[in-house]
Amino acid sequence: MPTPSAIDVVYTWVQQDWPGYMEMVQRHSSRPRDANPERFRDHYTLLRYSLRSLERFCPWVRTVTLFTMRPQVPSWLRRDHPRLRLVHHDEVMDPAILPTFNCNAIESHLHLIPGLGEHFIYLNDDFLFGRATSLADFYAPDGRIKIFGTWAGERLPFRL
Repeated sequence: MPTPSAIDVVYTWVQQDWPGYMEMVQRHSSRPRDANPERFRDHYTLLRYSLRSLERFCPWVRTVTLFTMRPQVPSWLRRDHPRLRLVHHDEVMDPAILPTFNCNAIESHLHLIPGLGEHFIYLNDDFLFGRATSLADFYAPDGRIKIFGTWAGERLPFRL
């Protein structure tokens, strides 16, 4: 299996202070911890810095998709950027399950994003690249994917 020459990146993002958002979360929450505002906060607009780090240190990225709930869009986002795509949940997910605030449900639909390459990296908005990267950082010479770090403490990296 050859290493791809370019891959896509997908970010999931939500804006807690969007008018009516936290009220909607509370309406659909079954437990108090589900509506904890700390789950959704972004006091530092980290997505902006994550995108900057991606542009600076990952020149091999083909496209960046921001996957979010309609009508949310960061006010500072350059929607006309040629490598950026904005996709809302309702463009991919069954309306019967929306709105959803469950990251597992959202992440399980990423592969359905139209035009997304077979190879992509999924990032949260608080992930920053701190130095130059290459595809070799993510793929072994035989094309297998490298997996790094877990909470369980396995001996890593290993390859799939």
